[in-house]
Amino acid sequence: MLKHVLPGARYNSLARDPPPRCLPGTRVRILEDIDARICDKDTRIIWLKGPAGSGKSAIMQTLAEVQSSRTILATLFLSRDHERNDPKKILISLAYSFAILDPTYCQLVEERIALDPDFLSLCMDEQFKCLFVEPFMHHIVQDTRRWVIILDGLDECRDEADQCRIVDLIRNSVLHSQSPLLWIISSRPDAHIVASFSRVKDCVTGFWEQEVPIDSLDASEDVNRYLHVELAKIRELHCDSVPAPPSSWPSDEEFLQLSQLSSGFFCFASSAMKHVASANPLSRLQHILSPKCPLAPLDLMYNQIMSRVPSDVLPNAKAILGFYALHRPSSPIYHSSPNDNQDVGFLTLCNILQMQKYSAYAALRQLSSVLISPSPMEAKDLGIEIIHPSFLQFLGDPARSGFRNVELAQQLERLWNCYLRILRQHKKAKSHSGIDLYWSPHDGTSSELQRVLLCAAQRGLISLLINYSHHDCPRHSCPKAAGLQFKYSDRIASELDELGTMVLDCAEFDIEPFVEWLTRHTGLYIGRTISHERKSLQDLNTERLLGKMYAQQRCLRVVSPNAASDPRTSLFLGKPGILESAENNDNFQKNSNTLVELITTCKSKPDSFRIPVTLIRLSNNLSDQRAVVGPVNGDDASGGMYYVVPY
Repeated sequence: MLKHVLPGARYNSLARDPPPRCLPGTRVRILEDIDARICDKDTRIIWLKGPAGSGKSAIMQTLAEVQSSRTILATLFLSRDHERNDPKKILISLAYSFAILDPTYCQLVEERIALDPDFLSLCMDEQFKCLFVEPFMHHIVQDTRRWVIILDGLDECRDEADQCRIVDLIRNSVLHSQSPLLWIISSRPDAHIVASFSRVKDCVTGFWEQEVPIDSLDASEDVNRYLHVELAKIRELHCDSVPAPPSSWPSDEEFLQLSQLSSGFFCFASSAMKHVASANPLSRLQHILSPKCPLAPLDLMYNQIMSRVPSDVLPNAKAILGFYALHRPSSPIYHSSPNDNQDVGFLTLCNILQMQKYSAYAALRQLSSVLISPSPMEAKDLGIEIIHPSFLQFLGDPARSGFRNVELAQQLERLWNCYLRILRQHKKAKSHSGIDLYWSPHDGTSSELQRVLLCAAQRGLISLLINYSHHDCPRHSCPKAAGLQFKYSDRIASELDELGTMVLDCAEFDIEPFVEWLTRHTGLYIGRTISHERKSLQDLNTERLLGKMYAQQRCLRVVSPNAASDPRTSLFLGKPGILESAENNDNFQKNSNTLVELITTCKSKPDSFRIPVTLIRLSNNLSDQRAVVGPVNGDDASGGMYYVVPY
């Protein structure tokens, strides 16, 4: 029998020493809840579920150590890495654990093998009946203690079909036999396993499931407690390498950064502590706190997850993940606004990417341990939830993820074209109703979805411009120039010109960063020849730009009455006090001189007319200087619309 057992898979096996276990004082609520269920004789199946790296194995190990003295306990910790994942040996391994603990059970198994020496080679259904059903019929086994089976990492089992088969066998045994066994199973919430346990939930009254979240307050507090303990060990181990007194390292600010990076994610925290402890703690900690720091255990886990995505759906998976990597980067230079597409609904996302419902869900089927996707009924309002940002960082770095990286440059090009397609369809039809849908909402609100798609395309196009179009920016003056970028080329200029005045509609809610991009990061392309007589953004005129600025409360606007003298003198140099009110207006935000640079270059209507810009200094302090722009609706100095802009 021993040769049919998975070696090193029991909770106290030397091959797993030291095993992951819960630090005292952590995971208290989860452990107490499971312990209460174990004491309840009506509980027959417990499913512990959680994303990859959430600490499920540590919880199961701690449970096993506690229950080993209270129950007749069989344990099995599956591992794909260590080849402890052969489905043909799972049931026999669990039975072996029972056999060495209970003589009566051992005798029954020996008699069965003697009767049929080929018994251990029978199918899984026959093995389950002979090992976990028949020995407990008619109370043949007399030990009154609870018989408990702990099976950790069901998702690590080699074959998906066998994972589901094991759950189905357990369900049927609970429904149709008097077996006293309590099954405690942990796994990631992969779609096929969720479906199997859903069938259990529907028909087994003694079923209970426990989630292990990573974004809860309890999880964050537990991770912080773990970090404090591990850092204390590192200070003691490297007492000659940390500042004196040792308690001053790391600083409160550094610990807060480390805590925020971990975000309740035990896998990240444990990987980080191993990295810090392995060499110079000070430099290693700074490495951890640097952007996009790679950690080998995380990379190994993420590579395993991505390797399960079938090649035929991998391009769609990359497109979806690339969308979030582009719109949710952790870089501090990324301009993130409430109007960005970070939280777009999954239904909207699929229509942006021209992806049908079933294709999208097939692409994400193997990624449920690192992201949470809404059900089709929820997809209109809910988007994809990436469980930890380190996953997107891993995918965006080819050195870490290899051929499975999401190829951000390629996804950037694809996303630009997707946004452009939606805007072109809107312009051609002169209505949002002309936008194509690839997945229609179940409640018949297609028109509403098309409006949402239009807004998403407008926001998205500007977001890609201001965050990634920095090809010509000097690296010393533009921090974004060193990152991912696409070139502002003749093609891009032509496409923006094709949209015409729609560009300002796209930039309406992000007008200030858009103005900055126009003037500082791209060398002010408005009306300027790029090459071959191509001029960019030719329809972006000053009147519309200032109107958008005013609508977003980025400047003041004054309608001048008829006056004999220049209204710029009468209005802005004193008596009505317009500039003073500007200083006291909470909505009047300080701006750089980029807008004035833009105005002096931008065209007006008619083309030959340039809008006057008058600079006024309120005091000897240069910061008190303002620009008065106007009139913007004509060349008659006796009246018109004027704007007051910080300069």
